[in-house]
Amino acid sequence: MAKKRGRPRRQIRLPLAEVITRTIDHKVGPDGSLNYEAAVAYAWNLLRPAEQRDLGMQNLWQRLKDAMKRGRASARRAGTKTFEDIFPGLFSAYSLDPDGAKAIKQTAWLSMLEFNRALAVREAQLENDRASIEAMRRAKAALDPIWHEFPDLLFGEVCEIYRRRREAAE
Repeated sequence: MAKKRGRPRRQIRLPLAEVITRTIDHKVGPDGSLNYEAAVAYAWNLLRPAEQRDLGMQNLWQRLKDAMKRGRASARRAGTKTFEDIFPGLFSAYSLDPDGAKAIKQTAWLSMLEFNRALAVREAQLENDRASIEAMRRAKAALDPIWHEFPDLLFGEVCEIYRRRREAAE
């Protein structure tokens, strides 16, 4: 295969906010969904090299999901605002899988089955969040005396002191 001659084509890289908007504009499917692989690949090629390095692909997907949920991208379909006026607090888009890793879909485009699935995913996330908050509260209660003694230590360091003190007391 012959190598192309001439001046190399200059690729223009964009700031993150513009990349997010363009990606959603171009990669939201006709059913209102955003596919992980297609969206991240498209956005990645538009990012500046420094932003690629600093952001990473997983964080880029999170930014795309957040933009879809907030509805700040210009690709929102007609009618998206109507449900928000009727039911304030709904996101503009929801994940249909528990970890949000594969696809996110605009709320206005959810079928009954998909809406129920999105609700179940959110309920599971809320339960996980409640359990995590409770665990954090228990840890805080146990570690507070040590943290007041050593306020500059990190959580892991305080845990180690706590563990050693418990072992010594046994």
